[in-house]
Amino acid sequence: MRTCIMVAEGDPTLADIVTETFASSEYDVKVTPTIELAVTELEQLTPDVLLVSDDLSEGRGMELCQKVRQAKGQGRAPAIVFLTREPRLKQLAGFTSCVDLWLRKPVDPILLESAVERLLQKKRRYDPVNPLTKLPGPIALEREINRRRAAAESFSVCSFRLSSAPVTAYRKKHGELRYTAMLKQAARTVLGCAIALGGKDAFVAHCGTSEEPEFVALVEGGKSGELCEAVCEEFEAAAELLHDARERQDGFTTLAGVTGEKSRVPLVTLESETSSETPQTQSSLSSRGRS
Repeated sequence: MRTCIMVAEGDPTLADIVTETFASSEYDVKVTPTIELAVTELEQLTPDVLLVSDDLSEGRGMELCQKVRQAKGQGRAPAIVFLTREPRLKQLAGFTSCVDLWLRKPVDPILLESAVERLLQKKRRYDPVNPLTKLPGPIALEREINRRRAAAESFSVCSFRLSSAPVTAYRKKHGELRYTAMLKQAARTVLGCAIALGGKDAFVAHCGTSEEPEFVALVEGGKSGELCEAVCEEFEAAAELLHDARERQDGFTTLAGVTGEKSRVPLVTLESETSSETPQTQSSLSSRGRS
């Protein structure tokens, strides 16, 4: 469930900078010093982001991006190219379709981290699978809903979101790593309850962004209420362990303001919302769409 970043860079100093920038349990950084080794690795590895130096293997770095594009098509990893010198800018026109972003050397670690996060956000929005939770994404969800409608199946759509104010306070106090753990716990809870209730017919997707994540479950029409109750109860019990002992005892998170005043915010919970679709309502919706 870690985000894989592949670095094709012959300069060990820059490779170390990238490795240190993404040195956390959330990322898995793989460094290859030549284009040949990178191609070999890509035959067995599917990175979430590809970082390439334009002068890799005597100026053939951008060829690697082309190879990835040709092999993986639209499902390729977003690519960032490190530009070495000004004259190469004239050669960028032929690579705009296979490179998502260009960064000049020397690379600013803060700028690099921001660029990678922006590309990951975009990738998560359109990817069939979310790289953080490994759940299907919004495209796969839309396809599954259309499939069930075409088969005239009755089903319920159950949406789950982390409570807004509590999760904002949680991120501010505990940081991104523990917030990521909270997201993964929410994903496991929704998926586990949906499978327990709906078996192989259950479907769960991860939609939205890292700022406003949403977990959507498709289950048999009459089971939506039971699913929402089970998910919210189980998540509340599991998420409580991600809070500090004092927070668990008090039942709230305490935040100190800029001027020293303190505010109390409830612990993080999951909020649910449901809607149902039957063959009759699907026909009605289709009829209105044709009018």
